[in-house]
Amino acid sequence: MQTFTKNEVAWMLEAIKLTTEYYKTHSKRCAGMEASLAVLRAEQLTVISEKLDKALEAGNKRIEIKY
Repeated sequence: MQTFTKNEVAWMLEAIKLTTEYYKTHSKRCAGMEASLAVLRAEQLTVISEKLDKALEAGNKRIEIKY
């Protein structure tokens, strides 16, 4: 089992948010399928960061990974 500290999760959140902003900016610079995929990836990363942020704020000590 892997363990992460609250700080490590916060760092991951920050990295996800920066990557989300990159995809949002990239989607405006390109067109067609590439822009659509960048928007999709930004939306997916936003959902992931929101879930992790809620877990961090709630003080959850366990995060389930589903396969």
